This record gives sequence, C-alpha cells and structure tokens, in this order.
Amino acid sequence: MQIALWVAFVATTATAAASSYASSLAGVALADQPKYVPNAGKFTCLDGSGTVSFTAVNDDYCDCKDGSDEPGTSACPNGRFFCLNPGFKSSYIPSSRVGDGVCDLECCDGSDETPGRCPNVCSEQARISREKSSSTLRKTVEGAKKLREFLRDYSFKKAERAARIEELQPLALDAKALFDEKKAAQDEAERKERELENLFNEWKKTNDLKKEHYVLTVLIETIKLDEGSLHFAMTACGDGDRIPQLLNTTLQDYRALLDGKSTLKRERTDTESDSNLWEDGVSKVRPLFEAFLTSVDALAAAKDECTDRRGFAMLEPVFLMGEGTKKRKALLEAVEDKPKTPLEWELEESKDSKHAREEATEAQNDYIAKDGELQRLLEVHNRDMGPNDEMAILLDQCVELDTPEYVYEICFFKMANQKSKNGGSTLIGNWSNWTGKDLTQFSGKNLKYTEAKFDNGLYCWNGPSRSVTVSFECGDDNRLLSVTEPNKCEYAARIETPALCDIDLPDDVADEGHQLLVDSNNSSSQSSPHHDEL
Repeated sequence: MQIALWVAFVATTATAAASSYASSLAGVALADQPKYVPNAGKFTCLDGSGTVSFTAVNDDYCDCKDGSDEPGTSACPNGRFFCLNPGFKSSYIPSSRVGDGVCDLECCDGSDETPGRCPNVCSEQARISREKSSSTLRKTVEGAKKLREFLRDYSFKKAERAARIEELQPLALDAKALFDEKKAAQDEAERKERELENLFNEWKKTNDLKKEHYVLTVLIETIKLDEGSLHFAMTACGDGDRIPQLLNTTLQDYRALLDGKSTLKRERTDTESDSNLWEDGVSKVRPLFEAFLTSVDALAAAKDECTDRRGFAMLEPVFLMGEGTKKRKALLEAVEDKPKTPLEWELEESKDSKHAREEATEAQNDYIAKDGELQRLLEVHNRDMGPNDEMAILLDQCVELDTPEYVYEICFFKMANQKSKNGGSTLIGNWSNWTGKDLTQFSGKNLKYTEAKFDNGLYCWNGPSRSVTVSFECGDDNRLLSVTEPNKCEYAARIETPALCDIDLPDDVADEGHQLLVDSNNSSSQSSPHHDEL
C-alpha cells in the first residue's frame, strides 16, 4: 500500500541518510554528491561552461555561470541550496537565503545558517505534517463514507421524485383544462353581467332610489315617449285602415294608464313590500310593452302602405324605439319569474358572476399548485448532478464563512451573498453552471465538477458585475474554507464537500494509515539527527 511505503521511507531511509550526509558538501543533494568529487584538484561547472580549482567551491565567490560552484553560500544569485531535513522531506531554497540569519522552515534542519544559529525543528515539522496528512486522510475517508450513505438514500429519493413527476404530469394537464373551462365560464358570466348591468344602468338613470316611491318612473317616461312616436306614425301613415286601428287601441291603453286610471307610481303601505310593488308595476306595464311591439311590427310589415314618403322616413325613430323596448321587455322578463326589487335583481346577477369567479380562482390555484410542484421537481430532476449524482449532496445546502469584515454565504444552485457586519447584504453572484474541465479523453479524469461559477451579481462601481468562482475539494462535510478577491469584484472560494471524495476508498484505510503515522512518530522521536556545514 502507498501509505505504508511512504511512512517506511520517512521513518528509515531519510533518517539513515543523515549520518552519511554529515561529512558531505553543504548545500548539495545526496544524488549530486558524486559530481562534487575533485578531479585532479579541479571542479567542472555542472553546465559544462568552465573548470575551476576545487578550492573555489563554496569560497563565497561565484565562478560558474550556473552558480554550481557555490551550492552552500549566497554568492551566486541563480544558485540554490539543498536542505536534507532528516526525518522530514528534503527541499531546496534560493541561495540568497543562505546565511541571512533567518531560520527558514523550508530548511528545518538549520543547515542554511551557521551551526547553532537555528535549531533543528524537522521532527516537529514532520509531526505537524503527519498530523495534517492523517487529518486529511480521515476527512477523505469520512467524506467517502458520507457520500456512499448519501447516494444510497438519494437513489430512493430520486426514484420517488420520478414517480411523483409521472403522477403530477397528467394531474397538471387536467387542472389546466379545468381552469380553462372555469375561466371561459367566468368570462361568459361577466359578459352577461356587463350586458345586464348596462341595461339596468339605463333604467336607473331616471330613478331616484333614495325616495320611498317605487322605481317605475322610467317606464312611465318611456311610455310617454312611445305615445308621441305612435301618434306621429298614425298621422304619417293615415291612409292605412289596419295600422291606425292598432295604433288607436294602443294609444287608448297608454292614455288610460297616464291619466291615473291605472296608477303605477304610488306610495308604499306599511304592510307592503318592495317586491309586491315591483310585481304590481310589472303586471301593468308588461301588456303595454307587448302592445307597442305589436304596433311596431305592424308598421314594419305594412310600411309600403304609407303613401307619405316623408312620413315613412320619419318612422325610423319608431323602429329604433322598438329595439329599445325589446331590451326593456327583456328586463321585465328577467324579473318576472321571481319578482324582486331592481337592487335585489342586480345583486343576484353579481352573485352569479362572483360564483363563476370563485370557481375559476379555485381551479387556477389548484393548477398553479400542481404545475408549480411539477416544475420544481423537474428542475431538480433534470439538473446536472455529476455522473453518479455526487453533487446532489449540495442540494438545498448553504455554507458560511465568518471573516473580520464580512460573512460570506453560498447557497448551492441559487446565489452567493456578502453580508456586512454593519448590516445589509450584497449579491455577489447567481448560480450559473459547472465550469471545470472534462479531461476524460486526455487523462481519464473528469474535472468538470471541481469548479462552478456564480455570476450576474450586483454591479460594482466602475467595475463588472460581481461573480464567484468556486473550487471544490474532498472533505467530510460541506464547508466554506476561504473567500478571496483576486480581481475587483471577482471572488474565489474554496469549498470542501464529500461530493469530491473517492467513493471507492475503503473505510479501513483511515485506521491503517493513522496507525502507521503514529508508529512513524514514535520511531523518528528516538533519534536526533545533526549536521555539519562545510
């Protein structure tokens, strides 16, 4: 196993090499030591550019162009110094940092400074590194474990969601059809209501509903107007025998009504209701309307009998009056079956349209609820969640990071905000898409889901709209690690998530690796490697 090999190398090979390096040339890696063996007292620059006396090596004067003659001093600006760091990982540092009085952690054995200047802290650095590696390993294993558990549960949830979508699709279609039907019924009821309302408003124009007298005045006024039209028509077409007879009969009925023989407008008695008054009025006016319409029809049928062309032309207002009378007759028929006051009649018509509106609203709400649920489920179901739905572990999740000045909040697949400690929040991006590279055809690795973009945030002053580039890495939980602003209003965030962990990593790797690291710590603490600097 790779972990065992790495620990074995750190615990044995590196420690054993420390003793052989003690008498070697300072600043030279073990693999390069043979290149620094004197050849007839000479040293050849590693780039082959020249040869110098071996006494010139590490004499604090730069002779070779590549700086290879001064591996242990700071004489050459392009040189580098090798730090063995026994018990820890070896490294190089720039030659300019050799002998500068600063203890560099990259050179934890202190070999870049004069002896005794810097303590050897490689054991401590190794311990910190091992603890970090162990923690990283534990996070990786725990993250993989969480991801496996999540995907097991999510597969059931995904199946349930698919079943619900299949169930909702016909229900939403039926709800839409019912809503369309109820909306059409509402439109028709409101159309009828408008027609009757217009007719009723005409009737109400000449009525004073505030008075106790009943509200048939407008009908009487209509009869008066009709009487004048009929009288003119009789005069204009006086040569016909049948028409004058009809008109005379109708006029006699009108005059009998108007001279008070049949009183429509009277005071209400204490025991008489509005409905009784209305019914009484309708019963008396209805026959007169019928008679007038009969007369108008007779005039239309016998118009050729009118010898007076001028008189015939002036009959047009009578025919128009007939159309108006038909509307008034419709009003009477609307209330004849169930006598009621005009106000009661109006309220009842309003109830019909109100009921239609209520039914349409109820059907609309039902459709909106079903279709809304369907669209939300489809949005999640069709979202790209990775090849095995790993990224679904981020659904409905938000992560926060508290910094000295702001609190950053990132809600996956929604938005990212920058919240001020003094109050207020700034939108720094809306979810856009995955932006990592799919390198499957090149390296076999799909890195698409290692990066995502939030864009179209609030515009900066004299700058672009805010955006966030998020990089993902394996972790045991969804956790926002850092947020930086490398460019104006362009943020970069690092997030840990189990979604990026290797689902195939065995659970026992963490325990095995942790034990090996503990054994390595115990083994390295038993020796205290030292060095000599030439």
